[in-house]
Amino acid sequence: MPQLGETIGAMQIGRTSTHYYIWHACIDCGKQQWIRLEGGKPISERCRSCASRLRGLSQPRGLNSHLWKGGRYLHVGGYVNILLQPDDFFYPMADRDGYVLEHRLVMAKHLRRCLHSWEIVHHKNGIRDDNRLSNLRLMSHSVHNSIHRNALSKDVTVARVLKLFGQGLFVSEVSQQLGCDTLTVRKRLRLAGISAAECWLHMRVVRRQRRS
Repeated sequence: MPQLGETIGAMQIGRTSTHYYIWHACIDCGKQQWIRLEGGKPISERCRSCASRLRGLSQPRGLNSHLWKGGRYLHVGGYVNILLQPDDFFYPMADRDGYVLEHRLVMAKHLRRCLHSWEIVHHKNGIRDDNRLSNLRLMSHSVHNSIHRNALSKDVTVARVLKLFGQGLFVSEVSQQLGCDTLTVRKRLRLAGISAAECWLHMRVVRRQRRS
């Protein structure tokens, strides 16, 4: 292993440049690695992970961040996530980042208690961001699974879903026309090789086209 402070040309360590490198230890974690020299000094006193962590700590978070959007965002799966503060009564329902699914939060506030992990909140119309209390129903895993199994038995073919999807309809609109829930439509799209991320991109394009 090289000695700390040892310098070497880039070509000698497989780099395609004319720079010199020094065997350097990160001042935070002590990790040793080759660091490029500039002006006779390492370009960074820290390894990449420590430097990234330091940059993250220096960036304002939450309400002080320039990226703050109110603590509410739409997940790629179509669900709405809400950011809770640690002193919130319903914070035990949140994930490690402090977010909770809005439909679960709506139901919990209605019941005035935190939901158990085994309790499922079902969207009656299949639209995952329609979180009106009247559209939500609390149930067990077994009942929830039976609802979706029954939906799969309907005559919803991949061809019919693709035809409507290709006409520029949202997943929710396709489900309404076919008389099934959005989960069934998404499963048919997956069978056709269309991922959830591609569905999300499709919805963004359609929404932009309708606004123009």
